[in-house]
Amino acid sequence: MATRRNLYSELLKNWADCLHAEGAITDTEKQDIEANLDSDSYSEAINAILPVVTSELSKLVLNKLNAIQASDELFDAEVSTVLSFYEEEVIPHREYCFKEMNYASANGDLYVITSSMLEKCVDAHNMPETEWKVFELMLLKDVSNMNFLTSLSSDLVHDKKMVYVLTNKANPDVWRLYSYAYLCHINKDRVAIPSLLEYNPATHKFTDDDIVYDDNVQYEQYFDAYHVMNEAKHVQDILSRYLRMYQVLELFVYRSKLVEIEQASNRNSAFVRMVMKYSSRTSSDEKGQFLDGFKKVFPNIHTTVIKDTDIAPYSTFIYNVIQIASGDQHNPNKVGKIIYGLRNSVVHNKESELHFSFGNVEEYKDGINLMKVILPKMEKEIIKTISTPGCPVSYSKQTMPLY
Repeated sequence: MATRRNLYSELLKNWADCLHAEGAITDTEKQDIEANLDSDSYSEAINAILPVVTSELSKLVLNKLNAIQASDELFDAEVSTVLSFYEEEVIPHREYCFKEMNYASANGDLYVITSSMLEKCVDAHNMPETEWKVFELMLLKDVSNMNFLTSLSSDLVHDKKMVYVLTNKANPDVWRLYSYAYLCHINKDRVAIPSLLEYNPATHKFTDDDIVYDDNVQYEQYFDAYHVMNEAKHVQDILSRYLRMYQVLELFVYRSKLVEIEQASNRNSAFVRMVMKYSSRTSSDEKGQFLDGFKKVFPNIHTTVIKDTDIAPYSTFIYNVIQIASGDQHNPNKVGKIIYGLRNSVVHNKESELHFSFGNVEEYKDGINLMKVILPKMEKEIIKTISTPGCPVSYSKQTMPLY
């Protein structure tokens, strides 16, 4: 064990040696830095090094050292340097598993941090205490070796995907330790939502138009939709928001069939027969039922809302993932297939399908951009449907007598 005071002093002297060897500081400047360190004038030594370092990481580290040395309690605390340090570049087929993360075990036998997390700190010009706790131990592991800071700065500049580990294990499997640390991390915390998926509910209304009261609309019918729409205003990512939109569409589709049953049940005691027929088909053909109902509820969707020109930029993605060719006729059925296919990619986790998740955003960027086209248009159409008297999902009465 050694104190920060001793380790920082050694580190800064070695740093000055490197800068002197590079010609960044003169003999006199180097001697002044060493004299300041010998007299416990750490702030002066740090401020002499700061102007000549070039990497943003180095500047961040020096500022952090300067803040810590101002507290005798922190500065004289002991720091463990017994763990071994390892680093490993992430191979391409594992990149989708690589996250912005750091981890410190409760008993102090494992520390993990990724280059993406350090890059985030550098970009923000701030390293919070949780990240610093891990990084400082790695920095002070061997203060006579400045290669760690130099190579790490290079890794960040060249956007290398690196995992850095401190462990008591000899010759460990670094990727396995990272994977374990990731599991521990998501158990007690969470990984940030990729920026592409962020969807702030405060700035996304269902419609920008004022909803005008119409005495002919039975607003009290639609609370099952309202509840889901309210959930949509609480989620922070576009995948969850899209699912809420789809849930309302699915509700409308099945509700439209009930509207048909309600209307037909007024004739010839057709209620039981229609319910049994519909129930049998629903259990065996979810996709067919959705598409059939979607066309009835939104018969002009392809000309008024989701036009061919809206989806044309994503034709390759639509063909590869949803198996719809760009030359296929643009009609309500095609729009419904796209909406249904995107929903499946969020909900299903089948080997045969491209599954959308927070972890593989790079694989489905076009899918997200397609969602950003469809989602606001369909949400607006949902409000329009609810606000239309006698629409295909509107019941004409509250009850249906059985006899």
